[in-house]
Amino acid sequence: MLLDPIKLSKNPDRLEEIERASLRLVAQAIYDYRVTALEIFREESDLVADIGEDITREALDRLGMSGIDQRLFGKMDYKRVRYLFHPDYAIKQALFVDSKAEKVSGQGTATLQTSQFSMTVQQVRSGKEISVPGKLPTVTWRRIPSSSRLRKVKAENELARAENPDASRRLAVGFLMMRPQ
Repeated sequence: MLLDPIKLSKNPDRLEEIERASLRLVAQAIYDYRVTALEIFREESDLVADIGEDITREALDRLGMSGIDQRLFGKMDYKRVRYLFHPDYAIKQALFVDSKAEKVSGQGTATLQTSQFSMTVQQVRSGKEISVPGKLPTVTWRRIPSSSRLRKVKAENELARAENPDASRRLAVGFLMMRPQ
């Protein structure tokens, strides 16, 4: 039984359960790959951020996950549409993972792009406490065309959007995109 993403947005306990399972998957992949990652960082001459992106992709690919053949767009280091299975349900999920790796000289800072997360970041900058909200929604349900219909649907969406902003919702299959709150 696949969960309905619209109903999921009204069930914060189940949503947290899914988020925790997703985080557990990513953390386990990086943990299992840590020895290889250390060697890669030591031997590689690329930029630290590029190495971090490679390690993220390699660690998650090595761990593996159920996959759904669906193209995702966006500037994230790792993007996969997958099934998340639980004993009581299953859900389609767009898993986005972005790496942050910086040189040791920058170890007191972390560069985050608010366009890549939904959480509010609380920080101290120049001695003042500030809160910066992320720009992604917590749960998003979108209708996405299959890759074979992508060009046709894009053209239909542009035309439909010009006539009626909600019309493009009829055109394809849906899946869930999740971000931590």
